[in-house]
Amino acid sequence: MRREAHKWCRHPLAYLTEAADDICYATIDLEDAVELMFKAREAYDLLFSVLKDDVLKTAKAMMVSDSAHRVNFARIRGFVFNALINGAIDAFMNNYET
Repeated sequence: MRREAHKWCRHPLAYLTEAADDICYATIDLEDAVELMFKAREAYDLLFSVLKDDVLKTAKAMMVSDSAHRVNFARIRGFVFNALINGAIDAFMNNYET
């Protein structure tokens, strides 16, 4: 942080760190919610909503039966993280000056 005219400014990397934390925890929390309140298909649909068509097709091809949802989450998690991280980077770069 730096101080300008009696105001503190956050370092830009703080925003990226918070985004990474939010991405990881939100994704894992959704996976955990399948054990308590969601059907696996509902969680898949939410996770798949962030994927582009070509990546979505690849991610779906890696899945096994719905009863093995922990295996499926492990197989698609990287695709989801990648899409969300790229979205956070784009938002960061588009708003860097502000």
